[in-house]
Amino acid sequence: MKKFYTFLFLIIFSTILTLPLIYFYKSFSNGVLFFSAFSIAFLSSLVAFFIWRKFYKEFFESFLVFCTLFTSSIIFVYFIPVSLDRSLSSFIYFYSVENEKITKQIHNQEYFENYIQRRFEDGEKIGFLKCDTNNCYPTFKTKLAYYILYPLGRFSNTTKEYENFKNMVEKTKN
Repeated sequence: MKKFYTFLFLIIFSTILTLPLIYFYKSFSNGVLFFSAFSIAFLSSLVAFFIWRKFYKEFFESFLVFCTLFTSSIIFVYFIPVSLDRSLSSFIYFYSVENEKITKQIHNQEYFENYIQRRFEDGEKIGFLKCDTNNCYPTFKTKLAYYILYPLGRFSNTTKEYENFKNMVEKTKN
């Protein structure tokens, strides 16, 4: 049972360790998190793996533990910080929570119009937005996602692109 609790602790530890690593990466690099997320997950898993190896020396077991740690870290990094850093859908949903609504006319350029409209349609289909003719409103699901994911994005410093999105939407309002 001790191994099991150690293993669970290390999964949580490596997952949490990814947040400050991402924060430092985003603070000191202008690179795209999507491409560096693999390295960040590897590093956090490696640290947790060495903690495991301090207590348990069996090679194959340690190899499986590392693979599991790495897999859980990579899933976490790509599903939360990378999505927060790059997802137009997240930007739309978060903005709708912060402002109680979002107008569908957030960008005028013809190239982006269909792309952005698709995000609104997808948001309605999956239950993140409830739209009328001109405005979309956040649902409970959107608010729940926002209040869980946004603080993680702030902590990992992956909300810069969202802040740029908010500024762009604010300019189209005027």
